[in-house]
This record gives sequence, C-alpha cells and structure tokens, in this order.
Amino acid sequence: MKQKYQLIILCFLSTVAIANLVSASEALMWSQASEKKLFNVVIGPEKGHVPISTFHDWFITIETHDGKPVTDAQIAITGGMPEHMHGMPSQPEVTRNLGNGRYLIEGMKFNMIGRWVLVFGVKTPTVKDNTTFDIELEY
Repeated sequence: MKQKYQLIILCFLSTVAIANLVSASEALMWSQASEKKLFNVVIGPEKGHVPISTFHDWFITIETHDGKPVTDAQIAITGGMPEHMHGMPSQPEVTRNLGNGRYLIEGMKFNMIGRWVLVFGVKTPTVKDNTTFDIELEY
C-alpha cells in the first residue's frame, strides 16, 4: 500500500515538473544580431505572452557580439504594422536598467494580431546600431 502512494506522489510530481517545462518553453522570446552585428539582442514580454489591446511590459537584453553585457545603453523603440500602414498605438520606453545588459520596457501595446515590425535603436558611448524584429502575433 505504501508503494502505491509513493508511486501516485511520484507521478503527480512528474506531471507538475513537465507542465512547468512546457510553460517555460512556450514563453515568447525573439533573438537576433543587430544590423551591423555589433550587438546580440533578445526581446520578449514580461509575462511570456503578448496580450492584445492591453499595456504590458517587455524585457530587452543586449550583449556585444562576443557575449559581454551592454550595461550603458540608450534604447529607442519604434514599430508598426507595414501592411496596415500604421505605427504602434503606444510609445514604449525603457524605464529601468536591470543590470547585466537587461532592461525593462514599459508601455508596449499591440491593438491587433498580425505582422508587426519592431525596431530597437541601441546607442552606447562608443557605437550605435539597430535591430529590427519581424514578429507575428496570434491569439
């Protein structure tokens, strides 16, 4: 009888662990090099998904091409939907340097699903470069 309960508990814990792995892998993140290959940039929503028509926060992580965190960046954010010929319905901005090349972006908002182009301009005291992300938002 004791082994039966141990097996049930083990199955339950395994199910919870697998569910957590699936949730983590479903979190949205995009990564790519900047246009001049000066930076590697990773972006994604704070909560792992993109809500439509709601203000939410994102993270951006910036490293040099050789993997060192960029800790002194100024970041400009623009974007829109080229097919619909409109920009973003908000003016997101970096509000906090979280350290180790990671920054908080507040004020992200997308008013519909579809193809969005986001441009992140990164400027340090010595260089500047842009990274353009082409993302598809779905329900």
